[in-house]
Formats: sequence, C-alpha cells, structure tokens
Amino acid sequence: MAYTLQIKRQETPITLKEWIHAVEATEGAKINESAISIINPHTGETISIAGHPGDTHVLLKPAEDRGDIHKSEWVHCFSYFQGTASFKVTWDTHDISHPVRTIAAALAHALQAQIIDDDGEVYNW
Repeated sequence: MAYTLQIKRQETPITLKEWIHAVEATEGAKINESAISIINPHTGETISIAGHPGDTHVLLKPAEDRGDIHKSEWVHCFSYFQGTASFKVTWDTHDISHPVRTIAAALAHALQAQIIDDDGEVYNW
C-alpha cells in the first residue's frame, strides 16, 4: 500500500526557486512540468493530468539491471505545492538503494529540510 511523505522545513517554507535549484543540482532528478498521460489498459482511453511548477521526475533503472541506461525511464515522483514537496512511497523504505529514497534524502539535506509522514514521524535517511 502506498503512502505519502513530504519534504519540508518546520520554520520556513521551501520556495519554488529553492526547490528547482536543489533538483537541478541532484543527479538522477529533473524538473518536468509537462502533462502526464497514461493509457487505460482496459479501455484504451488516454488519461492526461496537467503538470505543475516544481514537478520532478526521477531516473528509475530496472532493479535487475540498474546499469543499463537504455532500460531506464524518467518517472514523475515529486510534486511541489506551497512550500512542500510530496512523494508517494510504494517501495520498502528500508531499501537504501532505491533511487527515490536516495534522491529524497539528498534533496532534504540540500534544503535543510526533513522527510515527514502525515503523522509527523521524521524519516532520518
């Protein structure tokens, strides 16, 4: 089951400018504010969701071959809104090699922020 974590600071919100700067300085992450489209496998219908300022993609490599760039893909992982970046966790948070965990930790460190769940628990990655 997926749940959401946030990258945020307690005292001052993260500005969009700060967020973009941190993402641009983080290997394996990039700003991509384009619309996201997927195809419903049951109906063939294309579903599109508008992009937003600060949307961030992460380069995910297949677990069985993380070294083959040709099998890698950029996937929307982080959404920025009003001073906070959020991301869904669909993987084991104890997997220290997962790219989303690694990038979330790097972004939080660069922004002097914390990774926090909805109950206020802090993740010290």
